[in-house]
Amino acid sequence: MTSDYPCPSCGFLVFGEPPGSYEICPVCGWEDDHVQLRYPGMRGGANSGSLRDYQLQALAELPPDVRSADGFTRHADWRPLADDECIQPSDGHDGVGVGYFNAASEVLATYYWATPKSSG
Repeated sequence: MTSDYPCPSCGFLVFGEPPGSYEICPVCGWEDDHVQLRYPGMRGGANSGSLRDYQLQALAELPPDVRSADGFTRHADWRPLADDECIQPSDGHDGVGVGYFNAASEVLATYYWATPKSSG
């Protein structure tokens, strides 16, 4: 299996499928949850902590300038989350129960670093 898709937490090319594969990152331990990718501040779901929580832990061990780890390469465009990107659902979805499962069927997540940021 090729690793063409990056882990949103650490940025390394470790996943063989697009976001939402529920694969576990061998570098940082993030479970690939597309709902938590869409809502990086949300705790719960496939991971006990938020994407932001996992990312801060990963960055403590592997700062952004580290380009390879454990035989994996970091995606060239990956970057850490900005504070204003650490959103949580505002529509009643949360990381537990029916709300999470409803969100899982509704949410289409894209990589935050691939989405143009508005200026100001």
